[in-house]
Amino acid sequence: AHDYSILAGRPWLAHFPRPLPVHHMWQASHFGQSHSFTSEGKTYEMTVASVTPSVFTIPNFLSNAECNELIKLAKQEGLEQSTLQSGSTRARQQHDKSTRSSSNTWVPRDTTELVDQIYRRAAHMLQIDESLLQKKPEAGMHEHQHSIAESLQVVRYKKKEEYTAHHDFVYPPTFHRHQPTRFATLLLYLNDKFEGGETVFPRAVNAKNHEGVSIEPRKGTAVLFYNMLPDGNMDDLSQHASNPILKGEKWLANLWVWEPHIF
Repeated sequence: AHDYSILAGRPWLAHFPRPLPVHHMWQASHFGQSHSFTSEGKTYEMTVASVTPSVFTIPNFLSNAECNELIKLAKQEGLEQSTLQSGSTRARQQHDKSTRSSSNTWVPRDTTELVDQIYRRAAHMLQIDESLLQKKPEAGMHEHQHSIAESLQVVRYKKKEEYTAHHDFVYPPTFHRHQPTRFATLLLYLNDKFEGGETVFPRAVNAKNHEGVSIEPRKGTAVLFYNMLPDGNMDDLSQHASNPILKGEKWLANLWVWEPHIF
């Protein structure tokens, strides 16, 4: 780890060594760089919004109807005070309104065909076999181990609510030789026409500016960023936040995909 810090110019986070990521990672070499992917006959464009960390925006990832349906499903499920999470299980969650003051609920992939379709689209975008994002019941295994993707988390921010700067990656136990953690985060904006609520990456370092990156939410747009680096290290610069809502309310969904699996 000491040699890594000297050669890479950054510290190695968590435990050393760690296997390289097995999942595809889109390249982000310059602002405005674009990639495309196809899902069920439709082509989507993704554009680099930040190089370091790697952040991409995907306009029209969701239709208006899909956004509205996710909000409807969340309301039907019922929302609770959002928590902070140091791992993958609900037992590791804790409340801290000074850090995260929103409300949320969880929507599993098999809730409706629409949700299942969103998972397939996300898998195509990530260039990951979509079956890996599907729960596969097996005797003797815990439910959360059947998929590398968590349930969709739908979040509502009301006026003055926010989520201060944080990381999505987690620190696995030292005894776990695969060192699983959150590999990628997909943010799905479900509405707009509110004030505030920008997604910000305060530690982003790019040639364009050194004051971080701010993304204004647009209904149907998705934001992809990686919580890991190609060498297997966690990306400290992936720290991000949701600015306070100034007027109205903000709805979004989080989809977290793990590497190599959820622990």
